[in-house]
Amino acid sequence: MKFKNHGFTFTVLYFRLAHRMKTIRKIFYKYCLFLFWSLPIPILGQSFEGYVSPLDIPIAVSGTFSEYRKTHFHAGLDMRTNGEKGLNIYSVSGGWVSRIRVSTSGYGKVLYITHDDGYMAVYAHLDKFSDVIQKFVKHHQYAKKQFEVDLYLEKNSIPISVGELIGYSGNTGSSLGPHLHFEIRNPKNVPVNPLKLPYFVGDTIPPVISEIMIYSHLDDGLYRQRLDFEETDFPHKLYWVDSVQALGPISLGIQMHDRSNLSANVNGVYSVDLIKQDQSIFRYQFDQIQFSDRNYINLMIDYPLYRLENQRIQRLFKHPLNDVSVWEDLTDGIIHIQEKDSVPIKLVIKDHHQNMSVIKMNIIGGPPQNNLTNVYPIHENGISINQSESYQFDFDAIQVEFPKNTFFDDVVLDIQQWNQTIDLGTDSLAVNNSLKISFALNSLQLENKQQFFIAKLRDNEQEPSFISAYKEGNHISTRIKELGTYTILRDQSPPIIEPINIHEGKNMEQEKDIQLRVGDDNGSISSYHGAIDGQWVLFEYESKEDLLIFDFSDIELSTGEHLLEISVEDKVGNQTKTSINFII
Repeated sequence: MKFKNHGFTFTVLYFRLAHRMKTIRKIFYKYCLFLFWSLPIPILGQSFEGYVSPLDIPIAVSGTFSEYRKTHFHAGLDMRTNGEKGLNIYSVSGGWVSRIRVSTSGYGKVLYITHDDGYMAVYAHLDKFSDVIQKFVKHHQYAKKQFEVDLYLEKNSIPISVGELIGYSGNTGSSLGPHLHFEIRNPKNVPVNPLKLPYFVGDTIPPVISEIMIYSHLDDGLYRQRLDFEETDFPHKLYWVDSVQALGPISLGIQMHDRSNLSANVNGVYSVDLIKQDQSIFRYQFDQIQFSDRNYINLMIDYPLYRLENQRIQRLFKHPLNDVSVWEDLTDGIIHIQEKDSVPIKLVIKDHHQNMSVIKMNIIGGPPQNNLTNVYPIHENGISINQSESYQFDFDAIQVEFPKNTFFDDVVLDIQQWNQTIDLGTDSLAVNNSLKISFALNSLQLENKQQFFIAKLRDNEQEPSFISAYKEGNHISTRIKELGTYTILRDQSPPIIEPINIHEGKNMEQEKDIQLRVGDDNGSISSYHGAIDGQWVLFEYESKEDLLIFDFSDIELSTGEHLLEISVEDKVGNQTKTSINFII
């Protein structure tokens, strides 16, 4: 059963009147601001009236809007599905299917529904679509003879009503477990915070602060120091920092997370306000994000600490090259401390339900009392890279090119090279523009050029990681956005094909599908092809489980003997083929 949320009717009426009548807007301006900061779920502009929940079960979140991921901000809300696949997924409002994508990575099976109000909902990692949509998708998959498709639909090609069943929860794509990734995008295709929708996500838990840092911006580099603090629960979650001494330009950083009532998952926070002497100097709030914001995600954290110690400190400082959209136009967050200053600082951290935690400290102008740690590694004999210049370095059989603005700042790299391996240094520097590595192939390698690939060697992984590359004459090249150790390897091993529920001569009449396990030593399956009696058939590829699955309901097979043919190819061109006779 679905319920409407009418808890904000009064607020919505005020906003509508304020929009239509300029006089009333002036009268209620301050009152509307009060509502914005005090209501549990602020609804601004779009009321989402009549929207329903996409799930039958209470909403419990495992990932919130705008959380930091390795390469992007999380653009939606991850809703738990009790660890199960196959839960009903419903359209939150009426409209039409505007896009359907099926992929082995990313969002997996994902549905885009444009609603009558112009907003669009995104439902990702689905196990399968509803019957009407599934039939439409399979028609195009068979027409294109490929599993992965990206389909854009005309308005009302597949109309959808509010609360209509549109699919089933799953774990497809890059998902790490069964759940529903849900997004809301405005008419300009900008993701907005799904917690604006009238769903009741129970949350009475304030954000938690686990680390507080102070950064000194000195002439010879950037330095950090950890601050000790105490916490109390009255009148709200309050964190006290003993008076700390500092001199010159400084900035602050905090490690924080949030939780909701029905989930133990650690989530991101909604807003942070840095207040100096009762005046906000740095503030952001995640009501919406631009897809281009991902370009600056590594500037918003202490990237070296994150890469070296897996600790994510949110920097409350705006780097000159950072153009992220969520920060308000106040200051860059730098606080200038002079000798004998006494500067009161307060940080207000909130979740979307306005649960609040506060940090208070007093910064005294004086030499730091604790040891300072250099944020960036120091290499006395390293190679200096000026951020605004381009460079090309030639080593034995290896060439490295750094375009302008490869890094966000001037850096010093400790580059080591041996044989056909190059170590660009510890991956503790955020890369802005991709750099290029080219390996020269010797005469013996050129004879089997197709089988060689570039790999990244990781300290914490037993197997090297396959890196997409391209061949240029007698070179193999790639563009990367991570430092680390890279080499070239040869892959002579063809993929494997292992039948699971089928074997030569088996009667498959009682089976609903054909299942095969496929794999490759370097995890680099590139393509596959399946046919029955010479006709192409759709095998769905589940890359996390290395499964190929054909559903017998896709086609009609006559009674008797049939021939299954499967071929699988990896990314360097090694291929495996097999054929199996079976009976229906």
